Amino acid sequence: MIFDIPEKIIIRRESTRITQEWIEEIFKKFVFENSPWKQEDINIQRVRFSGIPSIPTGKMTYEITQSSAKERFIGNVTLTVDLWVNGDKVRTLGVVGKVEVFGNVYEASRPLKPNEMITMSDLEVHRINLTDNADRFATRQDQIENRRVLRNIGVHQPLELKDLDKPLVLKRGDPVKIVYELPGLSVTAKGQANADAGVGDTLAVTNVSSKKTIYCKVVDAQTVMTVH
Repeated sequence: MIFDIPEKIIIRRESTRITQEWIEEIFKKFVFENSPWKQEDINIQRVRFSGIPSIPTGKMTYEITQSSAKERFIGNVTLTVDLWVNGDKVRTLGVVGKVEVFGNVYEASRPLKPNEMITMSDLEVHRINLTDNADRFATRQDQIENRRVLRNIGVHQPLELKDLDKPLVLKRGDPVKIVYELPGLSVTAKGQANADAGVGDTLAVTNVSSKKTIYCKVVDAQTVMTVH
């Protein structure tokens, strides 16, 4: 028996096309679920992907990984999308999108001079785009409390962290009063600071009587409180 075998056999398999809308949807979902920013502070745009935009028809699943374990999800964010069909890995796509982050920053409500201590009445809050300056400006109250400015700051000018400093109220070797707060009891002792520190800082203090070193939080220029 003689079979007539064609020179070329073409096997066609149904395929499913990956759409731009779907890529944008899973990109946004991953960013919202994994970024440190609040969803309402995020704006995602210009999502694009590279790779063949079609896969065999079947039961599809996917897995997304970030390009770096240190990804901050701000600015240009790159993700890798692995596509699986019926349990087999069939495609890997590279996806890039621009993630903008907005937030409130503290601005001067009046001119501030060098070495001037900041009070809340000196400030106002404005919402700005932080994408290129996420670590530049003061965005939390604890970043401005007990701080002084190091240079002239004009009205409506955002406070930059590099222009703020916490004045030292204790120097290494200064005598202090150690306050031990216990349930229903407050005990004091004489101590000596083992480092320079400002209000709110934690430092090592030596109990003059027992010679033991303990960690305390600075209350003012004369007082520290033990940290439990």
